[in-house]
Amino acid sequence: MKSETFTYPMIRLFSALLVLALPVTGASAQESKIGSKVTFSVTRFDPRDLPSPKFVVKNGSRDVEIEVPLTYIAGPFSATLRDDKFLDFFEGGAKVPAMSTEIPVAMLKDLLVVFVPAEKGFKLLKIHAPPTALGGGDHYVVNATEADVAIKYGSAKPVLVKPGKSAILHDGAAGKAPTLPVVINRKDGDQWKLVSTENWPNDVRFRNFLFLYKSARDHHMAIHGISERVD
Repeated sequence: MKSETFTYPMIRLFSALLVLALPVTGASAQESKIGSKVTFSVTRFDPRDLPSPKFVVKNGSRDVEIEVPLTYIAGPFSATLRDDKFLDFFEGGAKVPAMSTEIPVAMLKDLLVVFVPAEKGFKLLKIHAPPTALGGGDHYVVNATEADVAIKYGSAKPVLVKPGKSAILHDGAAGKAPTLPVVINRKDGDQWKLVSTENWPNDVRFRNFLFLYKSARDHHMAIHGISERVD
């Protein structure tokens, strides 16, 4: 597979959706107050053909190494928040985190952290996904293209997903048929153009995270999908 690059427009689109890595200055994280714990999983959206990066998080006095996969969700992991707020990701034996992100109290559980390529390193997308909000058979869609996208999933009404935004696709017939029809349209100027018609598996044992983006090779819309078992 050839390597793909993440274009600047794609990075700008994510700025409205991502919680960016926060710089840590002054005292090292080990010298800061250690507070609450967060339970989270990790995955990666990355059109580039690169090895999975590895980071270390702090769980009390222990270092926990995390490899961030591309095709599945790893975890759950447990980490201690610095100053009761910040989840720090370290590279190797570094004393200062490569990335930090603030975790609201509401996200201390059922949190998915998605690593997205930036101009340097990664940015972090936090998705709070309790099973009550994103259940089996549902699809969490992130639009990383520069155009409006409308997706009709099963018998549900079409859902509009703006550039850099997200939406949840749900159909009341979840689990009642092996597949559900999906129609995807993209807005081109003032006109809607059909992108694809297909059938997606309809399995209530899994929920899905989908990233829509423009392929650097053929400039067509592509989908990066990751499934997570929920039963």
